[in-house]
Amino acid sequence: MIMGSILSSIVIILMMLIILYAVRLTNKKSKKYFAKQQEDFSEFKAYTMKLLSGQKILKAYNCEQDNILKFSDYNVTLSLSATDAMAFEDMVVPIVSSLSYAAYALVAMF
Repeated sequence: MIMGSILSSIVIILMMLIILYAVRLTNKKSKKYFAKQQEDFSEFKAYTMKLLSGQKILKAYNCEQDNILKFSDYNVTLSLSATDAMAFEDMVVPIVSSLSYAAYALVAMF
């Protein structure tokens, strides 16, 4: 390819660098959201394990409704953090596809 067209080779190499930079940038931004998701999941799991281990006590003191509300709160929090984490990761494929199409168009012009 280099022998065929040096300009096309340079365009492809530059576009590959731009694609790598875009992927790296989105991964860097999503890293904090995945850490938050993992933190929320560990809190949710700890709460669930505590709830299951003391199930007889909960029934004896009639605290089931309070725990259902807490469980729902944990569930909503975990759902929101998972949505935030996946938002940036779901942008990677369209960005890479768009840049690949742009690279194809630029090479086709030369």
